[in-house]
Formats: sequence, C-alpha cells, structure tokens
Amino acid sequence: MANTNRRLLDKNGYQFMPMNVQGSYIETRFMTSKKWITLACILGSAIFLWFLLLDNTSILGYLLVYSIWLVVSVQLTRYIIFEEKFYYRMYLKMQESQVTTPAEFWNISSIDNTPEGAIMTFTDARIGVILRLDRDTVTGKAEEFKECHYDAISEFYRELITMKYSFVQMNLMELAENDPRLKELSKVVTMDSNKNVCNIIEEQFGYIKNITRRTLYESDYILVYTHDMSKFDMILSDVIDCAYKLLDGAYIGYGFLDQKDIINLVKEKHSVTYFDATEATMIMSKNIGVNIKIPFTLSEIVFTDGKSQKIGKKELYKINKITSDILNGTESSDNLSIKKAVYIEENKKDLGVNFNSISEGFGSSQGRVPRQPVRNNKNVNNTRRTNNNMNRQSINRQNIPNQNNRQRLNIDNHSDDEYLDL
Repeated sequence: MANTNRRLLDKNGYQFMPMNVQGSYIETRFMTSKKWITLACILGSAIFLWFLLLDNTSILGYLLVYSIWLVVSVQLTRYIIFEEKFYYRMYLKMQESQVTTPAEFWNISSIDNTPEGAIMTFTDARIGVILRLDRDTVTGKAEEFKECHYDAISEFYRELITMKYSFVQMNLMELAENDPRLKELSKVVTMDSNKNVCNIIEEQFGYIKNITRRTLYESDYILVYTHDMSKFDMILSDVIDCAYKLLDGAYIGYGFLDQKDIINLVKEKHSVTYFDATEATMIMSKNIGVNIKIPFTLSEIVFTDGKSQKIGKKELYKINKITSDILNGTESSDNLSIKKAVYIEENKKDLGVNFNSISEGFGSSQGRVPRQPVRNNKNVNNTRRTNNNMNRQSINRQNIPNQNNRQRLNIDNHSDDEYLDL
C-alpha cells in the first residue's frame, strides 16, 4: 500500500501537520504581572508613608524617611521593572560578538576527510555525516511515480532507524545554478555537427542559465548522526546502503559533503561571506573549558602494602612531572615508582636530621641522672649513700665536654643509607 493511502485525513480532505514548537509565536510583553505588582507596591508605600508621617513629623523626618524610600524604590525599579542584570548581561555578550560570525553556533570539534566524504565529530561525543541529494525532474513521469517517490523516502528513513541512526532533514534555498543537471546540459551544445543548430542550442542554454542565476532552488541535505562512536568506520557505508533506496524516487544521485562543503554550507545557512572554522573551534574549546570542573582532587595515596601518604603541593608536582615524562616518552612507566617519589620513607633527599634521636643522646650525655630517692630515715648509712650519689653527680658534670665529643663522633659515623626519621 502506498504512503498516500496511509494518511489520516479529516472530512474536508486536510491532513493534520504537527507544528514545530520552536517555530510558534508567543506574544511577550515587557510589563509582566510581577512588574505591575512591584510598581503598585512602590506607589502604595509612598502614599502609606505620607499618611503615617502626617501628624507631628518635622521636615527632617520627612526627608529621612523618603530618602530611604527613594533608595529602595530605585533598586526595585532597576532590577525588577527594568531588569538591569539581564540586559547588562546581554550587552556584554553583544560586545563579545560584535563581528557577526557563525562561530557562536559551531559545535564540531574535528572533521575527518575521507575519499567518500567528511565525518564530523561533535563535542558531545557524536559522529555524523551530511548527505546531499540531487533531485530529478518529475516532468514526463507517470502518475504512479508519486507513490514510488514517497515509498522510496519512507524506505530510506526506515533503514536509517533500523541501523539506529538519527537524522535531521534540512531543506535549504540555494541558487539554481548549482544544479548538476546544467553541467550535463552544457555538453549538448557541441554535440551536433551543424553549426547553426549548435548556435541555437547555445543561445537557448545561455537563456536557461540566466534564469537559473536569478532563481532559488530548494536543496535537500540530511544530517545523519549517532552516539555510538564505534561506528566511526561504518557510518559512511551504512548511509550509502540506505541512500540506494532513494534512487527509486525522484532523485538522480547523492553525495557526502567534505570539509570545504560543510564550511560553505555554514556560510550559506547564516548568510555570511567569511567563516574561519579553525577560529570557531578555538572559541568553542575556550567556552567549553570554562564550564569544565576538576573531577576529583588527589589528597592521599594508599599503596599496596597498606601504607598511605598525604598528597600536598610538593607531592602533586612530582606526580605531574612523572606523568609528563611518561607522556612525552622521556621515561618508561616500568622504571618509575610513585611510592619512591612521594612516600616519605622512600624519599631520603627531602628529609632532614633526626633531632629527636640526637636530643636523646645529648640528654644522656649531659649528666641528667635521675635523683635517687632519699627516705626520711635516721639511719646513718642512708645519709652516707646520699652523699656518695651527690659526689658522683658532680664528677659526671665535669665530664660533659668529653661526652659531647663522643656524641658528635657517633653522629658523624652514621651511614648515609640509614634513614633519620623526622
């Protein structure tokens, strides 16, 4: 059954066509309900303050109250009624885009040219191609050809959906001189051996070209895209298989746009004569980079042996240096160790001297001998022991310099391979 027989028509023979929401017209007014309420509150507060201050109020009181009322009213008028923040933001955007350019709408991160056409990669991880269709004439065709044309378009879209591709059909008005049939027609001018016939055909062909230069022609472009990045090498062949269905209708050929054609299409769509795709890509990357947030912050590393290390600015710099060396190829990941770079016990050069162990050595060498407890006993022997201990302490204090020298020798004799803990 043909497509025209599947249409749902009303009693008058009309078909319901859903309208695009973006193309609908919505009447918007500057003075909304919110603004009218704000304006009424400002005027009502002025009248209320007048009656409130009417009795027993000096001129200075009037000036003070109405000065405060004026400041508040000005702020409400600026930010609610006149929407100063919104229009100022729009003004800044207009200042940034003083030169008209389609770069604000450019969303293509890269274009890869192939012998068949160009494959576009969008910033939201989509890939797509643009298919251009060359229309055929319907002059001299049978009445049933209309049904075949509709069936061919239906089969084309069905194949795209079956292969899980999405599409956007674009009908653009272009100059008719881009019609490929004119090139084929120009070959007929020199085919006849009779010069008079060739002159007549040439004049007739020139008249057709003059008409086409002043005529707009509707061209069909179809953007086919998908979110599946694995179809990057298959998208062109898949679309070609689907495009064969269209040749059964009123189309004589098809083709894919390359990078140059895509740029020209953008210029034609936005009605500009100059467009720099490289500059547009840089602007797009800059705008996207502002909105990108750091996914995580590295604060601590837990190693496989159970030990952990807090990551500060110094440790993070070392990690970034190792990453840069690996990406640049100057170092191999097999020869590097994150633990040796950032873990304190593995990194000896960043450590100082173990002052705790030294202080313990100095403390013992300085004769800090704990006092012997003296009991309150009347025994003479205990008193003699106490005197002997005091004599020994005085002797130890006299030997302090020699012990300090010994301690220094012990410190100097420490091996370089020994780790001194902070």
